[in-house]
Amino acid sequence: QRCAIARAVVNEPRLLFADEPTGALNRKYTTEVLGLLTDLNREGQSIVMVTHDMRAALRATRLLYLEDGKIIGELSLPPYDSEEEKSRETQVNAWLSSMKW
Repeated sequence: QRCAIARAVVNEPRLLFADEPTGALNRKYTTEVLGLLTDLNREGQSIVMVTHDMRAALRATRLLYLEDGKIIGELSLPPYDSEEEKSRETQVNAWLSSMKW
């Protein structure tokens, strides 16, 4: 999985698609990959990520909630700051709860 991520970013695509990029990784490598994706995004890389992992979702600046292929909710967040992760998690959990997740 890490090799696939390396291949995806090496060509500097305009848009990077990441489908569960940390799904098969342990905690250490999950943190590294999420850090890499966060850094790339801060540098201007557009990333579309599909995930069920809260740690990954917390890094996003825009969350879309899909149900049966339709967008039924959207949440915009400021750029990720690890210092504010707990309050961000509370906000995202409240939003997900309102989506009946």
